Amino acid sequence: MDADGDGRISAQEAAEWRETVFVTMDANEDGQLTLEEYMSIQLGRGADPDQRGPRYVERQAEKKAAFVAMDTEGNGVVTREQFLQFGADEFTAADANGDGYVTLPEFIAANWK
Repeated sequence: MDADGDGRISAQEAAEWRETVFVTMDANEDGQLTLEEYMSIQLGRGADPDQRGPRYVERQAEKKAAFVAMDTEGNGVVTREQFLQFGADEFTAADANGDGYVTLPEFIAANWK
């Protein structure tokens, strides 16, 4: 996420990363995510079934809850706009000191998804 390598994440870097994640998840390129599309992308150790840790099931439940929260219309899909807004809201919440950047300690404390 820290594209310029300065040790912190700007709102722009976070938005660009989130856009890339959206495009990766949107398998049928229709500009919205279904729960199936959203849950099918696994990052980190979750991508390799042999490397999944003991919290994998818990993290999947958290991921599903995040999808439900993003689906503000309750129609079973998350639009690009909803996905990006959710990310922007997460960024704001993670930026504990309000300086417009998320540092590694802020990132860890926020338990960003």
